[in-house]
Amino acid sequence: FGSHNKWIHDATEIRPVALEKGRYKQFWLTLHVPADAKGGLYSGTVTVGAHAVPVKARVLPFALPRPGVFRDPKREFIVSAYCDNKVLNLADNPAYAKNLVAHNLLNPLVENIRTAEEAARLFRTIAEAGLDTNRVMTALPSADVTVSTPPEPDDLKYEEYFARLGAISNAMAHIRRAYGEAVTPYAYGVDEASLAKTRAQRSIWMATQAMGGRVIAASKWRPFALFAQDAVNFPMQPSASRKVQADLLHDSNPDALAGWYCDPHSGPENPEFTRRLYGWQTWRNGYDMVCQYLLFRNGWSEYWQPWEPNLRGLNLCYDQDGGIVDTLAWEAFREAIDDIRYGTLLKTLAEEARVSKDMNVAYEGRVALTYLAQVPFETSSLTTIRYEMAHRIVSLLKTLGKEVR
Repeated sequence: FGSHNKWIHDATEIRPVALEKGRYKQFWLTLHVPADAKGGLYSGTVTVGAHAVPVKARVLPFALPRPGVFRDPKREFIVSAYCDNKVLNLADNPAYAKNLVAHNLLNPLVENIRTAEEAARLFRTIAEAGLDTNRVMTALPSADVTVSTPPEPDDLKYEEYFARLGAISNAMAHIRRAYGEAVTPYAYGVDEASLAKTRAQRSIWMATQAMGGRVIAASKWRPFALFAQDAVNFPMQPSASRKVQADLLHDSNPDALAGWYCDPHSGPENPEFTRRLYGWQTWRNGYDMVCQYLLFRNGWSEYWQPWEPNLRGLNLCYDQDGGIVDTLAWEAFREAIDDIRYGTLLKTLAEEARVSKDMNVAYEGRVALTYLAQVPFETSSLTTIRYEMAHRIVSLLKTLGKEVR
């Protein structure tokens, strides 16, 4: 097989398929609405063999914003993922970047920047595709050198420490030259570090932060040690029982990003589960970020997993032929973030209405906020929640005298 199954390719056009009596076949269609489309009900047909299947799509009369966090929709909700950068290499693969944008993943963990030419190439690809150019995750060399006390036996790495600081400083200069002075680049720390190693990284974290960079790392819950990190990626599902950990992190560092990965790892081809997990379950439980491990690795995991065979389904989507092959899980991921975008718009409008001196307007805002806060999102139909949010958004737009296209 090899590690990437070069003999498997996504078809460049729809291929013929036999429709046999008594056999069930399923087709999925994704409609992309032009940005300037007017709101309304559109009709058409999809022809399958000799059969014309009627299709109707309602275009809503508003545009969705980028996702915001639940506690403050003005703070951007970060949509990220670990990537096999030996394969992804965004700077050289604009098709990957465009696919990430189409699925709402605007802040992937990117390859480290070492030179001015690398910074310029990556910025060009990111900007042209529409990825986030304000916050660039892991563009800085890793901040994983341990020198602080109390040290473990291998933690007195002073030569490496000064060399890494130089590399981070140079990368900061290259990134700012390409992205502008306002950019916030991140460095990655030791992955799932022990408590001692978490403390022992503080020197290089502080130096990185003093330069204007930020630090992200996967970490288990360390109640008195995580205040130094700017983004904590917990290896646990964002359940209601763990919301308290995100809240405590924010209490100690209000600007910190609480994210999660694994539990489960990416892969299950269950779109309803995927949509609920990455969407409202993350958003409503107080998290600022989803950063799953991982987008894809080792090619087509259904067919071959050269290492860690117990993690067979470790892909949200697949890389092949210089692009990304979409999956049901990957489409559901897009829908999950769209659910957050609907919630962000509704909460923003409701907050504006809530402070109106017209009590009819204020009450409509309060009712919408009550719905967002109390709807049983873990058991309710996500489609019904989406309909309800859309209805309330249109109503609030009209109430507030805003444009409905």
